[in-house]
Amino acid sequence: MTCISRIAIAAGLAFCTFASLQGESSAASETRRLCDRRVTYDIVPPLDVPANLSILSGVWKGTIIMAGGSEMCVSMVVKEVVPDGRVILLMTWNVSMGGREDINNLVSMGEALNWPNKAENGEIRIDSGNRWHGTHYYYVMKVPTAANPNVMEGSWMTETHPQPVVLYREVRR
Repeated sequence: MTCISRIAIAAGLAFCTFASLQGESSAASETRRLCDRRVTYDIVPPLDVPANLSILSGVWKGTIIMAGGSEMCVSMVVKEVVPDGRVILLMTWNVSMGGREDINNLVSMGEALNWPNKAENGEIRIDSGNRWHGTHYYYVMKVPTAANPNVMEGSWMTETHPQPVVLYREVRR
């Protein structure tokens, strides 16, 4: 075997080793549209995380049907789950979806790219603590179960009007 062949083989082995280490140590970034927002995220595989929490990892999407028939698109990317229940979320929302004539031209889209939260007692309370136009909005979502791992149910809340939320795990084929 020539010296150039040995160098090529060594370089190829080094590249394969580097690529395999990269796959183990970090997740690949993905850019896509969620609720009409273009976002980039990584999902860190849940290692050494109890099964009842690792079930959260992934992309969740759904729609909130509000009083009066208007809709709000919601997506939640559970980017990271830690064994003690801490989670890092990416949230997107879009209130400009149909239903009522008086809301069709109202555009209220947003995103929270790295929102730290914690799953406790089978729930995640997603709350910025801020008020928008005087109203405090937050989510209370139940952690999915092993019996129904691809559905997350809960409520989008204000002080007076909870609205049901159902998010479905996006399963990519």
